[in-house]
Amino acid sequence: MGNLNPLFSVQRIKKDRRLNLENNFYLHRNKLTIISGVSGTGKSTFVNILGLIDTCDDVEIIFSPSDGAQYDYKSLYRNKTRLETVRRNYFGFVFQHDHLIDSFSILENLIFPILSRNNGNISNYSINGLREKITNLMEEIGFDDLLKKGIGYFDRSPATLSGGQRQRLSLIRGILHEPEVLIADEPIASVDEKAASNIIHVLKMLIRQGKTVILVAHNKDHHLFKECDGEYIEIVNSSQIKF
Repeated sequence: MGNLNPLFSVQRIKKDRRLNLENNFYLHRNKLTIISGVSGTGKSTFVNILGLIDTCDDVEIIFSPSDGAQYDYKSLYRNKTRLETVRRNYFGFVFQHDHLIDSFSILENLIFPILSRNNGNISNYSINGLREKITNLMEEIGFDDLLKKGIGYFDRSPATLSGGQRQRLSLIRGILHEPEVLIADEPIASVDEKAASNIIHVLKMLIRQGKTVILVAHNKDHHLFKECDGEYIEIVNSSQIKF
């Protein structure tokens, strides 16, 4: 694949003890890119750097979203406010642990990134519209059992959910504000086969919508990944990144 107008351009400057890049490389837009490797090799560190959660002065990263902007990460590191704006505007996250807040309702947990993105203001959004959007995503991700309980279920605490349900809910939270890039750290590692299949279904849906998904996986050969059309799968393997 050519490197014309990549989403991310990553170039090594010097060796970083956390991230041993063997080659300079590119990540392309509208792809499912799987970052694989054994435990403890730096996969999460790498995606946290891409998602501007962590910083790394030993690599140069250029991020070129589809709106024509271009961001040099070193410049962003020097301007925390701008860095946080770029992170909120372009990225969504699904972490290994769901980070749901049990003292918040399910709805409050889901709209939290939108509140953060808009300084606590949701005046540009309709609560009913958000509920409808959430309901549609819940249908896509296999939450039919919860939807049957009625719209009042959104007012309950996520403490009432199973581990697999919480992880799927965290995926909805990560994509509700329609980020251009979703970073998902082991999203199917701790869920059953049915939930994993539902999650992969939603990730494929995002790719079809023109989004980019960067996924950390212990096992890049998981059979569910093979269900994805090879046309939009790009494996970043040990020949490109050496952890």
